[in-house]
Amino acid sequence: MKMCIYCGTENRESSSQCSKCGKPLSETMLENPLQQAREKYKLPSAPGEPELFLMIRTQEGLIPIPLPYGKSVTIGRKDPDTHALPNVDLTVFSAQEFGVSRVHAAIDYTPQAPTITDLNSSNGTFLNGQRLEAHEASVLRYGDELRLGRLVMFIYIQ
Repeated sequence: MKMCIYCGTENRESSSQCSKCGKPLSETMLENPLQQAREKYKLPSAPGEPELFLMIRTQEGLIPIPLPYGKSVTIGRKDPDTHALPNVDLTVFSAQEFGVSRVHAAIDYTPQAPTITDLNSSNGTFLNGQRLEAHEASVLRYGDELRLGRLVMFIYIQ
């Protein structure tokens, strides 16, 4: 199966366009989503504003989560009891089991540089293995490893 990195839809191997968003798969695909996650993928150049993706490794491969340019978003997991709902909900990635807080961190994606800020999470936010101080922004770079609790993801800027 071919996975579109813009919308995450799985498409047939023979497809040339994504069945959901219509983007050409030759430009938007990870050819082998099961190869080593830390390997730097050569992504196509973006027209206009750069795009930022969190790439989460699952048993099925790498799952891209696009983040909106020029926005600040919270990442964490939803909680029906407290009605917590972050902008990027990682519940489907077993976030609670991996120690992700309800509102774990914030990513500020501005033209200067994207940054990550731990929002005083219970199990910490780690950038390339270093625990971040709560409420202090750290710059994100292409290929960085980001860990929320024990949930590992990688930063890809296109």
